[in-house]
Amino acid sequence: MVHAPKILKKKKTTGNTNNNNNMKVLNDANPKRVHFDIEQFLSREASKGDRVEARERMLASLGAAPAKRDYLNYKDLKVERALKKAEAKAHAEMNHANSLSLLNIKKKNKQKK
Repeated sequence: MVHAPKILKKKKTTGNTNNNNNMKVLNDANPKRVHFDIEQFLSREASKGDRVEARERMLASLGAAPAKRDYLNYKDLKVERALKKAEAKAHAEMNHANSLSLLNIKKKNKQKK
């Protein structure tokens, strides 16, 4: 269970309070406390994906370390990078071939004139 930081905890009131003082406390809502309550509610009641995100946001706001990045096997990473590189090279060659064909067409048009 996540505990609220000291800033967000309610101050204990003494037994000698009147109704006017209680109404003042209700009217002066602490924005930090309201935000914390909303995040806590989302972390309990939202759908699974939203719940995980809300918990991460809440923990980060309380000072927790951010989650680590996903692990990817180095061999898989090398294969993925090689595929991307080959794709980029094929795309560049195709663009180069298209530009050469356009140049040839322009040259032919100039020769006809």
